[in-house]
Parts: sequence; structure tokens; C-alpha cells
Amino acid sequence: GEKGTGKDIVAAKLYFESKFNNNPFISINCELINDRSWDFLINHHHSPFYDNHNTLFISNLQALSSLQRKQLLIFILDTKLHKRNRIIFTCSQTLKDESIDPSSEFIEYLSCNTLYLPPLRNLNENLLSSCSLYLNDLNLNFSKQIVGFQPDAIALLNDYYWPENFLQLKRVLKELVMLTTTPYITAETVKTILEKEKYRFPIKNKSEYLANFDYDKPLNDIIQDIVHIVLNQCNGNQSLTAKKLNISRTTLWRYLNQ
Repeated sequence: GEKGTGKDIVAAKLYFESKFNNNPFISINCELINDRSWDFLINHHHSPFYDNHNTLFISNLQALSSLQRKQLLIFILDTKLHKRNRIIFTCSQTLKDESIDPSSEFIEYLSCNTLYLPPLRNLNENLLSSCSLYLNDLNLNFSKQIVGFQPDAIALLNDYYWPENFLQLKRVLKELVMLTTTPYITAETVKTILEKEKYRFPIKNKSEYLANFDYDKPLNDIIQDIVHIVLNQCNGNQSLTAKKLNISRTTLWRYLNQ
């Protein structure tokens, strides 16, 4: 899945519900590995790679060089690391070169079971419930009593692209809670925060929207997705969106509220 889709949470859930949950859960983040720590993992007898019956969580495979990935795969096969331990890999599929999948050889040679975590922009029906859960925690942390969102505010959140998914959502909600002094988070506050996010994560071309576009759905659902994409490009301006799509405001409203 993409960055921020909750792969680490799923890995922890797999561990706690497995027969290995009484043995250590060892997390190795490939994004934080330097030459010294890599040498320790591969060559030192105190490395967790030489232990047995543990769960090894090796995250962010895409951060390793092609040489390191090959070394790791050979080490796993030669030492039967995957027979002596349970290994959970994660790999970000937000790739610069989409023709190369860093996880493909691991999946092939180790006969991995694979799970795909969809991006937040494909989970609009779950966004409000996720926001409500985070909001409860934030109310406790910041001694607030925010009840929820104005309808227009949640609509803006639904239409945003969320390039960093739940990781970004948590950060945005934290800022919204800090800025809100009313019982409900307003659309104006959401718009202010999302404008800042758009500067941080500019959408360079339409292919970024379409990279994970699901065409295997009814035509009406595809049209609805396109409507939301154009609405996001128009910063939530429904009049401009209807003009770009060459449809009436009534038709646009119908698609947005299906």
C-alpha cells in the first residue's frame, strides 16, 4: 500500500492474533538502516536474524537498494530465516519507477501471502468514522469538547486527495482541533488547512489521481469518482466544477450526494 495506509497497524494485528504472540515482535525499519546497522543485521551473531521463533517485522522494503534487497533475500533463503521465524514485510507502492516492484522477488521466492491496503481516497465511506475515532482521542489530549464536523467540512475532507493517507489525516485533524473553538469544525477551517496541504503536496498531473483509479466498477461509480477528482482540482468550487464537466449544478449535486 501507499505511505500512511496503516501497514504497521495491520502487522501488529497479525502478530497479536498469531500463535507467536508470546515471542518477541522485532521491528526493523529499512528507512532507518545505515551501513553499520545493515552489516550488523547480516553478519553479527547477535543479530535478530540469527534468533528463532520470533516475528520479524521488516518494513519499507522499497528503501533498500537493489543490492541490499538481493543480499537480504539470499540470506533468508540460505539460513532458512523464514522457516525459523515468522516474517512480515511491508512495501510502499508509491514508487518513482512503477515498472519495478521491490517486493516482487520476495513474494515469488518466499511464497508470501500478500495483503493490499487501499489509499484513503478510495475509502470515502469510512472517512467520517475514522475522523470520529481520532477526534475522541484529540478531545482528550487537548481538553476540547468538539462534537464533530459541519456537513460542508466533511465534504471537503472527502474530496481531498490524501497523498499520505491516514498519516496525513491524523496530522490535519490535530491542526483542526487546535484551531477550533466551536462545537463543530467548520468548512472554513478545513479549507484553510487543506490549502496549506496542497502547497506541501502539489498534484503535478492527472496521472497522480489516476495511478490507483479503479476501473473495475459500474460506469455510474466511475463518473462519480471523476466528479470528485475535478471538484478537488477546483478546490471545492462546485460552480467551476460543473462548468468544467459541462453539466448543471443540479446534476453535479446528484453525483456528489449519491
